[in-house]
Amino acid sequence: MLKVSVVRFTTADMAVAMAVASMGTVYTRAVNIGFGSSFAIWLNLTSVAGTVDMTITLEESYGLPADEGEADANWVTPANISAIVTNRTLETPYMAALSPVVAPYLRLKIEGKNANNADALADVRLLIQSDF
Repeated sequence: MLKVSVVRFTTADMAVAMAVASMGTVYTRAVNIGFGSSFAIWLNLTSVAGTVDMTITLEESYGLPADEGEADANWVTPANISAIVTNRTLETPYMAALSPVVAPYLRLKIEGKNANNADALADVRLLIQSDF
């Protein structure tokens, strides 16, 4: 039988409303994807005082990062996998299929681009379908 689990991505300090100020970069906490067989991303980008403009990229690794929320040389974007969204400027929910390579951990790199406002937030969730 199949089930779907929902994991909310958080920042290193466990904040669920991830602030991605202006041209800043945020790395989410790593998520163990266990025995997942199918994956999707749900996201909603918002700004109260301006516009959003973000690029979100999948990163994967064989182990946890040395420091959650920081760049790590052992974390990479797998070959032949493009960004989940590039320069997304819409403030409406969005969903996409995700095809990670075989690795136990994944996280997201969220980058503020161009006109991204200082108060921009990212709410992102991982949907994992698995056998139980």
